[in-house]
Amino acid sequence: MLAIRLATFDDINQIMLLVRRVTELLNQQGNYQWDKNYPLQSIFEQDIWHKTLFVAYQKQQLVGIVCINTQQAEEYNGLNWLSENNNFYVIHRLAVDPLYQMSGIGKALLHFADQHTLLNNKQYIRLDTFEGNETANSLFKKHGYQYIDQIQYEGYTGFYNCYEKQIIAQ
Repeated sequence: MLAIRLATFDDINQIMLLVRRVTELLNQQGNYQWDKNYPLQSIFEQDIWHKTLFVAYQKQQLVGIVCINTQQAEEYNGLNWLSENNNFYVIHRLAVDPLYQMSGIGKALLHFADQHTLLNNKQYIRLDTFEGNETANSLFKKHGYQYIDQIQYEGYTGFYNCYEKQIIAQ
């Protein structure tokens, strides 16, 4: 059974192990959106401090993480988003342990983000991923995210696909 909850500082070692495994896999696939410089432990510690990082556990094993907050990259400015106000969350650092990928955990984390968005009276979720991250791009499209445009982050090669989804209470 998958349990998703707010991360605590007690989770940080397991989070960083998961991040290392995910980074290695991404890099082996030619995807360098995560590397030795990003994401750093200090970023996750800030997420925990701000109560925006969530962890997914299965049988006492950390299997996934997601940050959900209102902080968007400067590069998002000027894109033709569906939402016209600040009624949105942004997903950052969504990751599933490579040993557990393709088992529905990413989908469960996105569903959790949908519910979190509704509970906090937001109507949209924004996110981005490296254009070459086929797994993430496919997951977002399957989960109802609409492609908006591409951005480029300073210091990183390649483009990042930006997506947005309207969350409607059912």
